[in-house]
Amino acid sequence: MSKHDHPTFDLAARPASNALSGSAAPTPVPDSAALDRIEAEGAQREVTGGCLCGTVRFAAKLRGHGYSACHCAECRAWAGGPVLSVRTSWFVLTAGEDKVGFHRASETLERSFCTCCGGHLSYRLVSQSGLRDNSLAMLGALDDCETLPLNAELHADARLSSLGPLGAPTQIDTATMTARRDMKLKTMTA
Repeated sequence: MSKHDHPTFDLAARPASNALSGSAAPTPVPDSAALDRIEAEGAQREVTGGCLCGTVRFAAKLRGHGYSACHCAECRAWAGGPVLSVRTSWFVLTAGEDKVGFHRASETLERSFCTCCGGHLSYRLVSQSGLRDNSLAMLGALDDCETLPLNAELHADARLSSLGPLGAPTQIDTATMTARRDMKLKTMTA
C-alpha cells in the first residue's frame, strides 16, 4: 500500500494548533485494569520526536506516564526485540509527512516508518471500517525519553526465555491483550 492509501496521523483528538506550548518474573495480570490505571497516572505532557535521519518529525501528547515493552512475535519481528512504546492522546506529523511509509501489519494494526532511513515512528489500531485509533509512539523516536519509567510488559507470556523479565511492575499476558484489542476495536466501530 502506498502512503496515499491512508489518511495522515492528523487525528481528530489533536489540539486545534500544531504549536507545542534480577528477580523472578512477576505474574501476568488476568485483566486490563492495570493498563487502565497506568494510562490514567501522571500528567499528560507534550513531546516531540522524529526518525533517525530527522526528515520526519512529530508532536504528541503522552497518555499516562511511562512506557511499555511488547513481547509479541509480530513486534519482535518488526523491531528485532521487544517494542518499547508510549501511548498518546494525539499524534501529529510536523515535518516530512510525504516521507512516511505505512505497513499494514494485520487486519487491525498499522505501523509507520520513515521511507528515507527506515526509522520506526508509531503504530495504531485500525478498525474494519478504516477508523484509526490514537497511536503508540516508539520510545526511541522521542527527543527526550530518559525520565520515563518502564510501566508494563505486554504479551509477557511470549517474552523470549533468554531475555528474562525487564523489571516492569505490571505484566500483561497475550489473552488479556487480545481481549483488550478486540474490545477497543468494537468501540471504534460502534
